[in-house]
Amino acid sequence: MGLPESLSHCRKLSVLDLTHNSIHSLPYSLEQLTELTEVGLSGNRLEKVPRLLCNWVSLHLLYLRNTSLHGLRRSFKHLVNLRFLDLSQNHIDHFPVQICTLKDLEILALDDNKVKQLPPAISSLSKLKILGLTGNDFVSFPEEIFSLVSLEKLYIGQDQGSKLSSLPENIKKLTI
Repeated sequence: MGLPESLSHCRKLSVLDLTHNSIHSLPYSLEQLTELTEVGLSGNRLEKVPRLLCNWVSLHLLYLRNTSLHGLRRSFKHLVNLRFLDLSQNHIDHFPVQICTLKDLEILALDDNKVKQLPPAISSLSKLKILGLTGNDFVSFPEEIFSLVSLEKLYIGQDQGSKLSSLPENIKKLTI
């Protein structure tokens, strides 16, 4: 499906929901939509994060669930205002370290991927309150979670829950 070129003229557009539209890429003409704060691309077959998306630095919410992604672009780190990121149900096997530069991130959903471990740099996500890791391939419980000082809710799934020895005191809700 092609997007209408005229969409690029909507320069004050703040929300763009293209969920479940059989999109494989985004036209570069959309690069002019610099006021976007929320973008929904879930359920499309992107395979790669569109390059122009990384220029939308005003984004606060980004939905990339079930988009056949294997990873993130290096330039993803430019999305410094991102507060919510859903990367669930993709093919990500390494935790994208670019996420660790998103200092304002509060909610991260990485459920149903193939992540095996978390990087030590995850501790830089000091505002992260909710973390979804259910359905990944952790060999052992990711101890890096203990360094997330603002974490309140952790979703890890039954397979990881059995590996718990203790929890960070700040976690108010644990879903297994």
